[in-house]
Amino acid sequence: MFTCVLKYFIFPFQDCFFVSVIIRNFPDLADKPVAVCHSNNPRGTAEISSANYVARNYGVKAGMFVRDAKACCPNLVILPYDFEAYEEVYAFLHIDSIIIELYNCQF
Repeated sequence: MFTCVLKYFIFPFQDCFFVSVIIRNFPDLADKPVAVCHSNNPRGTAEISSANYVARNYGVKAGMFVRDAKACCPNLVILPYDFEAYEEVYAFLHIDSIIIELYNCQF
């Protein structure tokens, strides 16, 4: 007897993942430049963790200081991390009957 295991590979774009999960709870921000960071101090050196594609069009990217991101995009909305929401999404991706492996490829 043979056992068949289906394996799916999901490649989430981590530079956008955190902000995408948060934006799903704030649909009014979908077309606005949004980033995730632990601090919203416009003069601070806190680093952007994740930015949506609208913000990325202004030059905002992961690892950029908030002050530099705000200089590129003055209307940038900065939201805090939401670890419960991230866990919820990862739990959704982990289905008992299907093995899903998460990989992250940054180029």
